[in-house]
Amino acid sequence: MFCILNSVFQREEDIARNKAIKEKKKKAKEEQLKDTTKLDVEQEEEKEEKEELPPIYIPDPPSPLCCGFYSQPGHFWLSMGGFDSGFLYHCKFSENQDEDPEQRQDEPFSFLPVHNAEDDPICSITFSSNRQLLLCGMNSGSIRIYPLQPGDHSLTSMQAYWTLSIHDNQYGHLRHICCSHDDLYVLTAGDDGNIFSFSLLPPEEMQQSLQRKRAKIPSPKITLGNETEDIEDPAAYSLEMAKQKLQNDQLQKEAELKVSEKQKNLSELQKKFKKVLNDNQNLSEHIRLKPEELQLDQRCYKQAERLKAQRVMEVRKQLAWEQERCSIALKKLQDWFRNSLGGKIVIVVATQTSHRVSTYHLPEPAELSAQVRHRRTTREPVGHRDAALDCRKVRAETAKGSTKIDEEEVLCHPVIRTAKIKLGDRQEERLRKAAEKAEQARAKIEKKKQEWAQIYAEKPSEDYEDPKDVEAIREAKENIGDYIGVKHRRVNAEMKREELISLEENMHEKQSEVNRRIVALRDSKLRLVSWLRARAQRLQKVQQRLAVHLRRPPPILPNMLTEEVPEEKLRYSHSTLERYRSLREQRFRDLEQEGAASLLEQLEKEMEADKKEEEQRRDVEETPRLSVSSVTREEEETPVDEGSELSELEEELQKEEEIRLLYEQNTLLEEMETAVCQFDAELLLLCQQKLHLDWRLKLADLRLVTLFQEMLLLKQFQRREGGLHGKLNTCITEENSITSKLGECNEQLEMKRRDIAKLQEREKALTAAFQASLGENNKYEEFLTKVFKKKIKHVKKKEQTGNEEEEDSEGDSEEDDDWDDDYDSEEGGAAVNDSICPEGCEPELFENTLQLRERRLDLEELLTEEKKSAEALKKENDNLAKKEKSVKSSRAALEDDLDLINREKLQKISELDVVVPLRLHQIEYVVNGSVPSDLSEALVLDKSELDRLKGRIQQLQGEKLHQKDLHRQARQQHTKLIHDHRNMAATIQTLEQQCNELMRTKFGRLVDLEALQMLSGNRRLEELKQEKLLKEAAYAKEIRQWDAKVEEARQAVMEVTTCNTEHLRSATSLNEQKKELQLILSTSQKKMGRQQFQDYRRRTDQEAIQNLQDLVIKQSQQAEALRREIHLLSCKGGHMLPPDQTRLPPLSPLRTPIGSINTGK
Repeated sequence: MFCILNSVFQREEDIARNKAIKEKKKKAKEEQLKDTTKLDVEQEEEKEEKEELPPIYIPDPPSPLCCGFYSQPGHFWLSMGGFDSGFLYHCKFSENQDEDPEQRQDEPFSFLPVHNAEDDPICSITFSSNRQLLLCGMNSGSIRIYPLQPGDHSLTSMQAYWTLSIHDNQYGHLRHICCSHDDLYVLTAGDDGNIFSFSLLPPEEMQQSLQRKRAKIPSPKITLGNETEDIEDPAAYSLEMAKQKLQNDQLQKEAELKVSEKQKNLSELQKKFKKVLNDNQNLSEHIRLKPEELQLDQRCYKQAERLKAQRVMEVRKQLAWEQERCSIALKKLQDWFRNSLGGKIVIVVATQTSHRVSTYHLPEPAELSAQVRHRRTTREPVGHRDAALDCRKVRAETAKGSTKIDEEEVLCHPVIRTAKIKLGDRQEERLRKAAEKAEQARAKIEKKKQEWAQIYAEKPSEDYEDPKDVEAIREAKENIGDYIGVKHRRVNAEMKREELISLEENMHEKQSEVNRRIVALRDSKLRLVSWLRARAQRLQKVQQRLAVHLRRPPPILPNMLTEEVPEEKLRYSHSTLERYRSLREQRFRDLEQEGAASLLEQLEKEMEADKKEEEQRRDVEETPRLSVSSVTREEEETPVDEGSELSELEEELQKEEEIRLLYEQNTLLEEMETAVCQFDAELLLLCQQKLHLDWRLKLADLRLVTLFQEMLLLKQFQRREGGLHGKLNTCITEENSITSKLGECNEQLEMKRRDIAKLQEREKALTAAFQASLGENNKYEEFLTKVFKKKIKHVKKKEQTGNEEEEDSEGDSEEDDDWDDDYDSEEGGAAVNDSICPEGCEPELFENTLQLRERRLDLEELLTEEKKSAEALKKENDNLAKKEKSVKSSRAALEDDLDLINREKLQKISELDVVVPLRLHQIEYVVNGSVPSDLSEALVLDKSELDRLKGRIQQLQGEKLHQKDLHRQARQQHTKLIHDHRNMAATIQTLEQQCNELMRTKFGRLVDLEALQMLSGNRRLEELKQEKLLKEAAYAKEIRQWDAKVEEARQAVMEVTTCNTEHLRSATSLNEQKKELQLILSTSQKKMGRQQFQDYRRRTDQEAIQNLQDLVIKQSQQAEALRREIHLLSCKGGHMLPPDQTRLPPLSPLRTPIGSINTGK
């Protein structure tokens, strides 16, 4: 029995902590105080120490034991809960095992504090297979894993740990935890009913993770001593840039140091490898290593390449952001400087001719204004939104009213019964198929209804006229005669401004397209020049192998001029930048106050000079090479001619080679000439197209001038036109809102009419129901009719309880007696008392009449309200129609005013001078055989338009004949459609009669075929069928049980019958005995008085006869009851009565005159 004293351990910790604190204080005081009072202070401290010690606390009941495990033989660790939690206690078994365990109390000899375990004790503990991991399951549902040192039985290395919370914090105490056999998985089980599985790292990776160096936070005192360096560069832009530059320089230095170290190591390795090779060469051949054996394993090469690729990828990822930033900055600079030079003109020159073509100077189009750039967007007026909101509100109110009337129509809701019988799979499948079929039929019917509704909606009315035809007729009436009036489109300054901008954009687009084609042609020339140079080199090689007299002169190679590649000035290289930096530094050294432009000019001059020198050097190199090659060829040919003669085979081969080289030379020259000619042809074609575009652009410039003049002219009318446009927009908005409201009012009026019709039909149906309830030859018909038609003061129904309704009805009936009497007196008849049912009249009929009267009064009230609302809507509709008419008239007046202003604007515009280019052959205004000098009276007319007007005359004649034919065909078609309509109506009526007859034949009445098609399977019916089958089975089982009972009862009846038969036999025998005894008695009692004996005998016989009669009656009743029961049980479905369990009374023994018999003896 062990006793854990947590308070003792805590007190020991407090004592040790206090002792350390006091030792520190003691050392501090020793330095300060060197008096003789030192011993007194120590005694006071000891006293205080004894007074501050807390008492030892032992919890009652003891703390629970959570878990334990062995550390060594005889030694084990324990984890406690409750007050003793927060420690692991190291205990050992007592050496005196003979003592009583209950009397022996052992204490742990060591303990180990657990971090954050005071309120979260360890519930379960397990080790890995190598005992290097300690897995602890905590009371809070979390897992802790402590890495341990091998052979650590005292758990001194149990410091750092990993933790993971997975189970429930309140109810998921982790009771069990275990590792797999390979230490790769961990299973945990908690009180929350969950079992979790986790994967552990392999031992190698875990050792690597433990050996990693932890991050260290640098001390802030380290950087305090460093002083920031001053920026001495006068060209520095800012402190941040200087700081970044300094950091980049440091990084570059570090990288250079690393590179130098790597190079040094590589050079040392190379020296060692060379030394090994030399040593290997100095060895004898039989022990010398082969070169293949000195090579490194290929797997090492692959591994090194793989590591290199990974490092390169990591470096690229690290520098991706910086690379993207630099590329974006470079692109911005290029766009800023190159786009600003958009006016640079590129000139492309032909190679063999003097033709040249240049690009257009295209500055960015000027931004006129934001209003000009944005096209006018049609916006919905505010009136439209208001009208739409009003429409939605009215529709919602109308829908509420219609729903109210529909709710009045609904008297009772069907009660939905919950299904209690579970159907079979086949029945469920049958119901599902029936429901799907009904749903398909419903969808099909709905689709047909929508199609018919759409057709009826698109159907025009009888007085419908096509708007296009009406407009055409109106224009024909207005413009009939010799002059054809044309209604011009209204123009304003904004429209002219948009037209001006669109023309400028079109011109800019055309010029940009030509510029792109010219630049593409320049690029093709660049490719052509490089291709010609390559072909020239090939031709030079071919001619070197030919004789001099067979060589054809090569073509002159074209060169790219400076104006053809102006962007070359913007290109730079690393050497250019270095030169610019050197010049800039030189300027700062010399302290010359020159602008940046001087540096750039100097740099450009040096670049041009270097370029010229390079071209000269290249030409010089090509010329000597060609001369040298020709001289060498002549020298080679000369010995051949002077030497011995060639053989026939060599001559044939030489001729073949010469023919092949000549063919190749001619082919190369033809290809070069063809390419050059094709380029010149393309350039010439582009020149012609550009000239044509220049002519069109010049006309467009003239058109721009005209448009600008028109825009200035239209601005003068802008104020007048703006006011009229505002009024017109107001009128249009008002007209649209009135039209929408009028439409909604018409819809509401139509809905009210439909509601009134429905209420009237319901009133008629209610009267018919009352007449049907009366029946025929009812003597109270007149009285009940008066009660039904009686007008009483109607009180609206409110939601009240039953008692309150009764009280209100009684109060109302008392208050309304006078009003009812007045109504009856007005009719001139006697007063009708509807509070009491007359004698002889059925109360149910009287109550039904009163209910029908209440419903009739409700309907009359609703009908009155609907009629009032319909009248109000009709008045509102008339007012809106008047408003619409007035607004339309004002709108027409405003449109006429705008047309007048538009005509005035067009007249002013037509007075402007317009430049029209004409050729001489287009002028036909000749006076005396010559063109007059004054052409002011001439008319400029488009020839194509004149030809069109001449041809229009013949077209109108043909159109007239065509219209006559169309009119005749339309009349014929109209007549045919009328006949078809009549025939179709008759056919529809016949088919409807046939359909009605078939429905009466099949169903006995007219039914709704759509509703019949949409009928789905009745689940309730199927459930009832299933319930019927189940009950039939139960009843059959019960019948079988009752059959068994009947059989048992029949057997009992047979036994009773047998018993009764035996009784009857015994009675018969007793009767015979009785007769014999009577004879004996008669003979033995002759001596007694006859009168006394006869009386006694008669009385005894009567009692016996009465007993026997009672017995026979009871037996006959019982037999009759059994027969009826057997008959009922033999019939199917008969009522079963319990068997009669009454027993017959026992037969009373016959009284015999024993005394007389004895006396006779």
